[in-house]
Amino acid sequence: MGNPLLLGSGASGRVTFLPSDVAGLTLWLRADQITGLADNDAVTTWSDDSGLGNNFTQATAAKKPTYQTAEINGLPVVRFDGTDDLLALANSMDTATSGMLFIVCSADVIGAGQGNRDIFASADEATNDQN
Repeated sequence: MGNPLLLGSGASGRVTFLPSDVAGLTLWLRADQITGLADNDAVTTWSDDSGLGNNFTQATAAKKPTYQTAEINGLPVVRFDGTDDLLALANSMDTATSGMLFIVCSADVIGAGQGNRDIFASADEATNDQN
């Protein structure tokens, strides 16, 4: 799997590792890099910060998540309603045979069968059929 990464702290005490340090990075979604939105605005496009243009989008107003400012340690988040909010990737990454996924999220636990709790899924948005 390659060389291990050692995470350390700089003089300021902050971690000096960035996901862009990972060779082969294909997607980096950062809520703190979203521009032009105010608190509670709908997110139409969440741009990929990897440099590969793997942007996630949603054209249907009712299915757009919202941008929330100063939610976690003063940083913004993208909030999905757990029912039908989703962002789609135009060019599928299904061809990958292996990889690593690092996610920082907070998920509210809701009753069984209520809402969609998938973080990543392959689905037909028109029919809601998941693969």
